[in-house]
Amino acid sequence: MDGDEERRINEIRYVDGIEKAEHVQFPDRDEFWVRFTQSMNLRRLTRVANEYHYEVVKFGGLPSFLPSRLGELLWDGVSYVILRRIGFRGLFASFLGSEPDGVAKVVKDLHSSQDIFITSNEEGVKILYAYLGLNYSTPTPPQRPVGGIRPVVRTPSTPVRSTASPQGPLPPKTA
Repeated sequence: MDGDEERRINEIRYVDGIEKAEHVQFPDRDEFWVRFTQSMNLRRLTRVANEYHYEVVKFGGLPSFLPSRLGELLWDGVSYVILRRIGFRGLFASFLGSEPDGVAKVVKDLHSSQDIFITSNEEGVKILYAYLGLNYSTPTPPQRPVGGIRPVVRTPSTPVRSTASPQGPLPPKTA
């Protein structure tokens, strides 16, 4: 993500049908989560994803049919994944529960059955904004330090040897 999460949270928080928007940090990635009060309109989401040349693929069909206690152990609630392209083998694997790598996913909360839209990159944010009918603005670039102050980068010092001889400097000559 780009560090513009607070602005996005404030833009999305008061949209009709949104319960909560938040920035979730993990040790290896940052994600942007939006919880909806009603089920997402999958036809509209598919149409918006197609405009950006993405597909909405059903995921976890088989684990979702398991009893809820067993389903919670095997399935994390991901219902749909938004990705570029997928072949037949990928579709079959996603039905069995192998999650393909995509730009966003729609998760069904297993306790409240609310939809949660999760993305970890800008393409997913663009699709979310288009789905909500909001104008997407590019993230602001990081600010440079004020007053020409540059950060000091320290490198470990290494001893400098003379290039004249591999053994080191030559001893002084005597006359």
